Amino acid sequence: MHRRVFLQLVAGGVFLVACLWPVRFRTDPQFWFRAMDAAHLPLFAALAAWLVCRLRTWSATPSGATQETSLGSVETDRRASEDPGAALPRGEGSTVRRWLAVAALASLCAGAIECLQAFTGRSANWGDFVNGVWGAVLGVSGVAIWETTGRHWVRVGYAALVVLAFGIVSWPALAEARSLRWRTTHFPVLGDFESAVELRLWRPQGGARTAPTRIRLTDEWASHGKRSLRVEAGEGNRPGVSFSAGRQDWRGYEALVADLFCPEAGQPRSQGARPVSELVLRVDAEGEAGQSARFQRGFAIASGLNTLRVPLEEIAAGTGGVPLDLSAVRHLVLLLNAEPQSRTFTLDSVRLEPGG
Repeated sequence: MHRRVFLQLVAGGVFLVACLWPVRFRTDPQFWFRAMDAAHLPLFAALAAWLVCRLRTWSATPSGATQETSLGSVETDRRASEDPGAALPRGEGSTVRRWLAVAALASLCAGAIECLQAFTGRSANWGDFVNGVWGAVLGVSGVAIWETTGRHWVRVGYAALVVLAFGIVSWPALAEARSLRWRTTHFPVLGDFESAVELRLWRPQGGARTAPTRIRLTDEWASHGKRSLRVEAGEGNRPGVSFSAGRQDWRGYEALVADLFCPEAGQPRSQGARPVSELVLRVDAEGEAGQSARFQRGFAIASGLNTLRVPLEEIAAGTGGVPLDLSAVRHLVLLLNAEPQSRTFTLDSVRLEPGG
């Protein structure tokens, strides 16, 4: 008994730590955050199922019951063996109330945890709460179905519903995983913008709340293939676009190359965008002793097609005297100087150029 209580306390502690401990992911945070969002469903399903089982144990008839109760339980057990749906012939109403109470309690627990996360360094998330509620409902429903019916098609249908629900909540994480696979299989190409999956690797950066930076795939001005990435930089401080490199190893390559097209003054431009005047390239990676290091350099951009080429030797030297570790590159960022107007440019064929 004491061992069981100890294991339950340990499981509860692990549950609270998993829900409240502040987590920081330096590599591919979007994937891990989406995976954690999806994990709320099975986590709270298990919690709800455990609560149902515990409440059933606590409310069980004590061993010193009367002879009449014992005879009644024998009859109930006999009927239950013939039809699991008859396992609770008399206390069915209280059992249903217990199931509903557990579902509500587990849902309240999901909401309370999201509120408490604000005090532990994690951010509350409405999607996490919704996934937790769905998990609580599925957990209680699973116990109810297993206790009240022996029909295999009902149980199989429920299992299929659980798989479908988990697939739905896991879809964002799976989409992020697809983008990570694209990044691995297409390396040393960092972006050719022929597939929408790349928009999970390349994300808008900066801009004001009222005029955010936007990116989209376009058929205009592609230097390679059929598509390029259109960046419509909003107002605000240093808008642009960033690439999540994970922890890529750039060693063994000679230069970072990118094609950038800036609309000419005489060409039509959507939403009144103006030609780019200057672009800042930034590369973030690990430095000495695992500390963050950065390379940053500005480029004058002319109207028309521009090809940016930066030797990796120069990038490895870093900025401010802190060298970069090219075996652990985390981010590539292209920023525009802050001006009170939106600007636009298209980006294509971002790649690492092999040595001669």
